[in-house]
Amino acid sequence: SNSLLLLSNSSNAIECKYYENVDTNYYNFIKLTELDSINLFIKGEFQFSIINECQDTTKVTDGFFDLNYIY
Repeated sequence: SNSLLLLSNSSNAIECKYYENVDTNYYNFIKLTELDSINLFIKGEFQFSIINECQDTTKVTDGFFDLNYIY
């Protein structure tokens, strides 16, 4: 199943509540800045812009992650 961001700033809530299309005109990226396979942690940065059916846009900027992992 797909995870979707549920937001709405439109009066047409049924058609416009799912942000599932990536805005290809925006600089979307995910960048790994650190990967430590000995201590099992990963760090990185990301940003993206998504669009719903009503052309409302939501942007995530200055995103980061810093987490441990198990494989």
